[in-house]
Amino acid sequence: SDVSDTVADKFQEVRATVEDRIEATLDAVDQRKRRVTNAFHAGRAAARDARGELEQRIAESKAAYKDS
Repeated sequence: SDVSDTVADKFQEVRATVEDRIEATLDAVDQRKRRVTNAFHAGRAAARDARGELEQRIAESKAAYKDS
């Protein structure tokens, strides 16, 4: 009947909308996870660089002190 067809159509429409929203939410979560992971790796790289620079400065200071 027309009523059951209309109900079935509406159900499918709502279901598709919900599925789209779920997919968009999951995509957003994945994107945020990638950003956090990238920021984490960038932070580790920056810390590694800073440590290397600090170790170099310490070595230079020790050498200068030793020479004086």
